[in-house]
Amino acid sequence: MTSVTKYGWNTIVLVDLLQKETIRLLDEKLVVTPWANRTYEWAIQQQGDTVRVETFPNVTYSSWTTAWADITESSFTVSSETLQADKLAQLNIPIADLSRIQANIDLMSKLADRIAFAMAKVYEQFVIYTAVAWAWTTLYSGWAVWLTKSNIHQYIEEMRVALSDKNWFWDTALFVTPSVASLVRQSALFDWFREWLDIRMNGFVWRMSWFQIFESNLIPSTKMLALWRGCVHFVEQMGKTDIRQAVEWFRVHFISELVYGGKVFTEEAKGIATLLYS
Repeated sequence: MTSVTKYGWNTIVLVDLLQKETIRLLDEKLVVTPWANRTYEWAIQQQGDTVRVETFPNVTYSSWTTAWADITESSFTVSSETLQADKLAQLNIPIADLSRIQANIDLMSKLADRIAFAMAKVYEQFVIYTAVAWAWTTLYSGWAVWLTKSNIHQYIEEMRVALSDKNWFWDTALFVTPSVASLVRQSALFDWFREWLDIRMNGFVWRMSWFQIFESNLIPSTKMLALWRGCVHFVEQMGKTDIRQAVEWFRVHFISELVYGGKVFTEEAKGIATLLYS
């Protein structure tokens, strides 16, 4: 027996009361958003939708100078970057009272769980998109390389060099798709080492080329993404959910609204690299 709401898009399967298990949908792993910088979130939540952040350039000493001679002046310009909460996402799910009564699951609790996950997924995809779009370095942008378990370490090393050349050494991560993660696990780099056996058996987060490597099925299917912690700035100005009773029908509306935004500042874009593969 199937119950469909008046609007037709919410279908709740009704089964015998003896069958109380529900099938859990496969969840994407949310791993990139924790690497974003949310320092300015409090400021943007209090007033307006924009904050301006001062950025400071690097300075360089002059070498091979002469003692007692005039010291050469260096230019120094403090610039500013604008960070806005300019993205909006909304959700409205009507649930008929009859469906809630006849369903043999805790419908509202399950729905709240799914909405919370959907909210996190919106943020995760936004942070990934922002990082990829602002990447300072894109390796093999003209032609995609073919990744194998034999050459995966070579290309991860190239991404390591791409960040190190820009002075982004520490606290960096590499985010890969499940298929690339599988190549890493199959790599013969540490065969016969106890640590590598532990990784293969227990799925530990692994380090390679000074990267922490994470698997995500939200990463674009032809790219590896390397970034320094905090180089993507993210702000959530509002993330609300509520249940509203309908006036003209016996139903409720499960609604949610997100207001958020993010950016990579120019200097910190050097801390992001991508590699294109096929």
